[in-house]
Amino acid sequence: MRGTPLNPVICKNCGSKFGYPKQQLCRACQPRPAKAQWTEEQKALIRDAFSKDRAYLIERRKKIMELTGFTFHQFQWKARDMGLKMFTSHRRYWTEREIKFLQDHAGEMTIQAMAKTLGRNETGVRVQLYRVGLRGAVSRNGFSGKEFAQLMGVCPTTVYGWINSGKLRTWDDRILDKDAKRFISTETQLYSIRRVDDYMFKALLFGRSA
Repeated sequence: MRGTPLNPVICKNCGSKFGYPKQQLCRACQPRPAKAQWTEEQKALIRDAFSKDRAYLIERRKKIMELTGFTFHQFQWKARDMGLKMFTSHRRYWTEREIKFLQDHAGEMTIQAMAKTLGRNETGVRVQLYRVGLRGAVSRNGFSGKEFAQLMGVCPTTVYGWINSGKLRTWDDRILDKDAKRFISTETQLYSIRRVDDYMFKALLFGRSA
């Protein structure tokens, strides 16, 4: 039996111990199948198969395979050689205007806000920020513990205490704007309005341009 140490199949061509019992040849010495030769009439049938919708393609492909005797993979490879795609791509490419919008507003607007403005999902915006070299803008969505401490006029240790106690939520080590606003409105006893950073506080509550 091939594969067991005591019963190797010796290739009759090169002497390798990894031959196959039926042909007595290893994989390297086995003859390659002849390349499928498509006639012009058969190529025309392939073009016709791609001329309509997906259901038509599947139906015509089956008939072409029955008529020619070629396999599914041979049909696929020939279609690829002819520049024919299996299915139409619905991918929405980024325009120069959209990319410029990201470059102008990254770090100022949140990913959620940019996605809503552009009519795209948040994952797509996040990935595109990485692609255009604005990786840092992704992490600037919200506040770090140190930035939030500056906003609230307290030391970073106090902020981390709020986080550990569950009073302040974080996402990927960032404090999102919505969680910061919730904390400010519900935990009023934990901070003094006289100690907050006036500009940052107003910008958070009333918009970044405040």
